[in-house]
Amino acid sequence: MSADRESWLRFARLPAAEMLIPDSVRETFVDPGTLWQFWCRHYLETFVPQGYGKVKWILGGPGAGKTHFLRHLKDSAQAMGYLTAWVDARQARLSGIEELYRRVAAAVDWEALIEGVGHRLLRDTMGERDYEGPLASYLTWAAAQGRSPEVTEDLVRETGPWLKRWDLERNIARVLRHALHARWRGETPDPRTVAWLRGEPLTAADRRQLGVLANVSRRNARAVLASLALLAHVAGRRGLVVAVDNLDVLGRPERLEGVPYYSRSLRDQAYEMLRELIDHSIHTPYTFFALAATTNAVTDPFQGFPAYPALWARLESEVRTDRLNRWSDLIDLDHAWETDPDRRAALAHQWAVATVIWDPQSPRFPRDTDQGWDWGWPRRAVAQVARRRAEEAMSDD
Repeated sequence: MSADRESWLRFARLPAAEMLIPDSVRETFVDPGTLWQFWCRHYLETFVPQGYGKVKWILGGPGAGKTHFLRHLKDSAQAMGYLTAWVDARQARLSGIEELYRRVAAAVDWEALIEGVGHRLLRDTMGERDYEGPLASYLTWAAAQGRSPEVTEDLVRETGPWLKRWDLERNIARVLRHALHARWRGETPDPRTVAWLRGEPLTAADRRQLGVLANVSRRNARAVLASLALLAHVAGRRGLVVAVDNLDVLGRPERLEGVPYYSRSLRDQAYEMLRELIDHSIHTPYTFFALAATTNAVTDPFQGFPAYPALWARLESEVRTDRLNRWSDLIDLDHAWETDPDRRAALAHQWAVATVIWDPQSPRFPRDTDQGWDWGWPRRAVAQVARRRAEEAMSDD
């Protein structure tokens, strides 16, 4: 049996977007109901870059294409100039905002972000628009340009007031000030700065060295997350896009190996975090959250979102109509496919002609629907194409 045929047969048994490399996600993506196009035009290109925040939900049955949609969203937003993060609720507990922040912060290139903030400070306070090198080399460059010897003192003096203008959470502002001061003085970067920014707990002695009052915790994580989005904007990005997949695991009553388990109290904490994420989106500028879960999350009155009235009150008003309402904050992806037969035909065609490459490092998780009896239409269609391509590979041999 050829390797190509074996790969297609293995994929046909359980087509899953997490098995694909980013190029294959992009090549095989089809936009159901032109939803991505709509989000891009009305949110990512206009609303969010103007300083607003938004939370959107994607629902659907197993195989509706939720993961594929979110992965395409994340990769496309990055290409548009956003700072992006991918969070899989099956891989990390998300019972509080501080846990969500740590997952987002782990995806950030903090050294590059600090460099971007420093360059913005140079432009704003020193009128420096020609320098594009690393911050650590700026003083050498400035001396060669005949700048005043007091430029270091000027930068150190201006850093604190300049950061204060942006109304950042006070601890993250202090960490950034410490990091930028080290760069202006040509000192070795302190690894504790990035550790704090990633949400890692530091000792009281280490915090004193950085001049911060507290670690990232449930008490301040929401403000730190909002500051991260603002810093992305300051550093020249359009904002922050966070895709969170598989949130239905919050309400799973059974335990699965390798997947976080939520007791009722932890589930309610997670649902409260989601409720606050929605309510505080207006206070989280330059931020777009796309959250995905199976339809069961809104239909199960005992474990799903309806089990937490404060969260359900934010979601139940999103009424389904015969026509796809792309303005809705809660989108049923199965419904989007139903109302767009042209995209359904395009999906089969895309998979028939695409050069698909699988990621050998992709995680595999236990599923309830491995047998395919209740797969959504997109996964069934892809599996059919995969089997046909496996047969074609065998005939080519």
